[in-house]
Amino acid sequence: MSRYDIITPKLLTHHKLMDGYMLVDIQSYQSQRKAVEAFARYFRREMHYDFLQYNYKAPAGEAYLFFMNVEPVGAVHFLQNESGWYLNWAWIHPYARGEGLIQKAWPSFVQRYGTFAISLPISPAMKRLLAKVNHPYIDDTDQGK
Repeated sequence: MSRYDIITPKLLTHHKLMDGYMLVDIQSYQSQRKAVEAFARYFRREMHYDFLQYNYKAPAGEAYLFFMNVEPVGAVHFLQNESGWYLNWAWIHPYARGEGLIQKAWPSFVQRYGTFAISLPISPAMKRLLAKVNHPYIDDTDQGK
């Protein structure tokens, strides 16, 4: 496997699948948590982070796996701190980007977490999504100036 390969994880079960996505928490199957970790690795690699944002052995917060044709194609991860819930990271396979997967799930996220914060830095693609769903965020383009 080269550093540019993207292998979608295989899952043993899809029993909680709802509208193309599935909640993954500490009580979820290990295979589901491993799939979230695999997408966290792709996120880390693409965004040039130094550390992994999710550990399947000690999962914090809640994550969602996204599916196309029952194949997992990405994940988002929410964490909670003293200020409330925030979207920690999101990664969708390049071939599945632009399909509106996260946008379709957004109303469910707002219903579950309220008006949650978005972890910085925010990618241009995430800024476009936030504009489409009319979700407030801190614009990090002026940070450090």
